[in-house]
Amino acid sequence: MRNLRLRDLRAERESSPRIRLFLRNWSPKTPTSRSSNFAMIKHECESLMPNVHLIEPMQKYVQAQIESGAYAKLSEVVRAGVRMLMEKDGARQFYALKADLELAASLAENGDFAEFDAQAFEPDAFDRRPA
Repeated sequence: MRNLRLRDLRAERESSPRIRLFLRNWSPKTPTSRSSNFAMIKHECESLMPNVHLIEPMQKYVQAQIESGAYAKLSEVVRAGVRMLMEKDGARQFYALKADLELAASLAENGDFAEFDAQAFEPDAFDRRPA
């Protein structure tokens, strides 16, 4: 864990209500149990920024990416990886939906469908009484 300083806490406060509360009430002249306050802050920051444990080949790859200038630090590499996973999951969902729609279209073309009655499905949408 990095050394926590007041400026670090100010940078983190946007993402943590507990840190915001601590900083709002904290004053250099206020006697506090400094160790317990910073222990609470340290715990809060650790939960905001989890540790990432990589096996050695992954560590070497990440270090090579940083040394090549593709990324500035480990967190950028991790974010890029998570982004790629999110895109992959989005593509998987898209293709699953596309397959479902193609199946439904072929069934409908073969006459395997039921008429849809919108008014029976959502009668309130067709209620014409003035509000």
